[in-house]
Amino acid sequence: MDTNGFDYFSALEEFDLGILDLAQPYSSLDPETFAQETARAAETFNVIFGDDFTLLLDVDTQEQQQTFARELPRVNEYFPIKSIVWWASKSGNRHFQIIMDQPLSVTTRIYFQKRLGSDPVLEDLRLERYDNGVKEPNRLFQPKDAEIIKYPLPEVSL
Repeated sequence: MDTNGFDYFSALEEFDLGILDLAQPYSSLDPETFAQETARAAETFNVIFGDDFTLLLDVDTQEQQQTFARELPRVNEYFPIKSIVWWASKSGNRHFQIIMDQPLSVTTRIYFQKRLGSDPVLEDLRLERYDNGVKEPNRLFQPKDAEIIKYPLPEVSL
């Protein structure tokens, strides 16, 4: 539950995944299809996977960018961040790779990604993929010619 009393995990559980049947880009909810989609994407993109220390965010809108800027110092205060880089996605939005100072579970990483402003539909799908057996559902596609830009770390208040 966040400081405004919003329970992210309850909200994730209430998300109606029935709409996904219509969303072709999000059809890879099972491990086999996810692996096939990843292999196809790797022909054109660098496929970046999360791990115990890595958050991956897809920030598409101005509102999501504002959420990222607002929430980053709050997250960093309790879960220190080692580094942040970003690159432009194929659609011109921002993808962030955040390296944390301590390991986090898959579900905790998905929670923080959503809290930091990552595409909420994508984060719901990542949770569904994990529930369906995808061991590491966090991935981003990085254009092979992407410029990787270092993002400044937030200051920690003492």
